[in-house]
Amino acid sequence: MAEKSSVFKETYAHYLDRIADVDLAAVAKRLGGEATDDGFCIPFFGRPYAVAPSGVTDPEGKRAPFDVCIVLFKSILMCPEVLPEAGEWTAFREFKDAAPLGGYFSANALNAMVKAFTGRLDALGRAAEIIGGRPPEESLTYDLALVFDALPRIPLLMLFNDAEEGFDARCSILFRKSTEVYLDMECVGILGAQLAGYLKAAAEG
Repeated sequence: MAEKSSVFKETYAHYLDRIADVDLAAVAKRLGGEATDDGFCIPFFGRPYAVAPSGVTDPEGKRAPFDVCIVLFKSILMCPEVLPEAGEWTAFREFKDAAPLGGYFSANALNAMVKAFTGRLDALGRAAEIIGGRPPEESLTYDLALVFDALPRIPLLMLFNDAEEGFDARCSILFRKSTEVYLDMECVGILGAQLAGYLKAAAEG
């Protein structure tokens, strides 16, 4: 555990070094955050985090969870000069370089959702409402189809069909094609896992 904590600290410090020379105010505008005196504030699945040269903190002023930090650091470093078109909804496996992380995404996002919410469609709907899920603009024939904003420029579309006779429950989590401009595949995978985690936590109250 101590070794893992040391790796986290080293990685965190490494990213702080890398963003030290970044114009955070300019990045804030492009990422959809709100500039502050020393950085910017940005919602991650609806929860505001402050990003500054000194680090990433939650609304209580504590260091943000490691996965959240990594996603925000990467979004800063990969932030495009010109915002891309959102593009079509895309499955994780269809992104370039996603293949090595397919097992992680299936286990920690898709299968985790199925395990947590098979036979619990009402609980999933209530949990989704708690964390800000909203109906998609498209008309889709699923038991539940909801959009969540991981970051202001990065929505996720969750599609869920509950189990019925002869069919197992099934979950899909889709991303806009532009997501690959803002984040690498490790971070995109993290977003899927985070969505599953937030929904499970909300359902458990």
